[in-house]
Formats: sequence, structure tokens, C-alpha cells
Amino acid sequence: MTAHDVALLVEDQLVVEGCLPAELTGSLVQALPNPRAAHPLAGPLVHSGVRLRDGVARWYRAPAPLCGRPPFGPIPALAPALWMCPSGGPDITVARPARDARTGCWHTVVTYPDLGCAEHLTAEPDGTVVRTVPFALADPAPFISAVELTERYLVMIHPPVAYHRAAALLKTRLPYVAQPGRGTRVGLLPRCGTREPFWLPAGLPILALGQRRVDLGAGWQAGRPVPVGEWLLVLGHDPVARRGALFVFQIADLAHPRAVVQLPVSVGVSDRAAWLPE
Repeated sequence: MTAHDVALLVEDQLVVEGCLPAELTGSLVQALPNPRAAHPLAGPLVHSGVRLRDGVARWYRAPAPLCGRPPFGPIPALAPALWMCPSGGPDITVARPARDARTGCWHTVVTYPDLGCAEHLTAEPDGTVVRTVPFALADPAPFISAVELTERYLVMIHPPVAYHRAAALLKTRLPYVAQPGRGTRVGLLPRCGTREPFWLPAGLPILALGQRRVDLGAGWQAGRPVPVGEWLLVLGHDPVARRGALFVFQIADLAHPRAVVQLPVSVGVSDRAAWLPE
């Protein structure tokens, strides 16, 4: 998937502080809640971002959904976290996927909380599912928010929330409720062999496993960092000043951004972002 494969409404040139790397040619896109959706985490989402070319930045938005079919859509990194079934079928939640750098395939966990089971899905770069491995869930079903990959395991991140059937019936909120007093857990699902995961107790140190964290400064909230070659791109949101920006870091030096692109409006930030090269 490239920026040429989606219809983009490109708007005015943006103000850039610093110098944008000339080799960055493409678009950083993030998926944000759609105010018209039945639930803010459900699709279709709103997509917006910044297009970079020849050292120039332009703001754009996608007028049509980029994720047209569950669970992944054509851009797996932007897949909705929740697919709600209006016909009475089971709702599903989709963990933020992880990409295997060796094969280019995407991995995620799709949870069917009403059925008490989940599936480890493997998909091609275009989102076509090529392998499913089912496994059982505990009751109440956990909310698997994200996955990461190691050579041997699919690592599942389970924040302290669990499925709540009464909340699911409302169809207006996330069908999960907080579990006070419980910490985030990590589940390890072998990538070959047994199909049953094992869960590490809450309270153990949790590694970021390939996730980069950056500090944008006081008042800024950071979206998901996206590496592009030697560069790291991060969309930021300042809710107090109501401003947004794209920060461009060199991976070898995350202390100071190489360039900051000022956005025309503050749209918030998301943990689902992708780079579409041209």
C-alpha cells in the first residue's frame, strides 16, 4: 500500500521548523475515532496526516475509509480496534497488529468475547489473512489491546479490563470494564507448537518489545512513533494549547527533533499510524 493507492485531499503547505530530510517522500497517516461511528473505537475511522515531498509538508485527510473489510483492511496498521456487528452476530476486537520485519507479514489477535475464544491471525502486507490459529480465552474474556513479536512468541498485552456482557448489549461503549487493583498482564502465545498461551502475573516488569518512546516536551501527547529508514516520525497533540505537530527525529538522536511541522488543526493522536511511501 502506497500513498498512490488511496484518495487524498491534499491541502495547503505547512510551516516547518527546522529542515525536513529530502529522502522522506510519502505520507504519515493515523486512524482516529469517527464522531459518527456507533462507538469511537469502531470503524470506519477518520484518517488524516502529513504528506512529505522534496522537503515540503502538506496537510491532508482521506475522504474515504482506508479499512473497508474486517479485521485488517488494506492498511493493517490502521485497523479499527473494534468491529461491531449490527445484525446480532458476535462483536470482535482487534489488537494493534505487529509486522514481522523478516517476512513483511502482519500478526494480530482477534477476540470473540461472546464465544470465549480468540484467533492469532497472520496476514499478507495487503491485509489478506493467510493463517488463523484459534485458542481459548479465560472467562471473563480479556481485552488484548496490542501484540508484539519475538522469534518464538506472539506477545499479547492485556490491560486491566475484561469483557462485560451488559455493556456489550448497549452497543454505545467499549464492551469492557476496568478491573480495579489489577495491573497490565502479558500473554505469550508460541508461534509454533502448542496453541495455548500462558500469562505472566500482573506486576512483573513489561518490556516495550520494539516500541520506541519519545518525549515531545511539556504538554505534548505522542502518537505511535513510526520508523522510516533512519528517521522516526511522531504526530503530537497539545490538548491545552489546542495545537498539533509532526515531529521528525533521527533514530540515532532522539533528544531533539530534526524538524517540527505545525498542523493547521489539532485532531488528537492515535496508537494506529502508518507510513505510506510514494
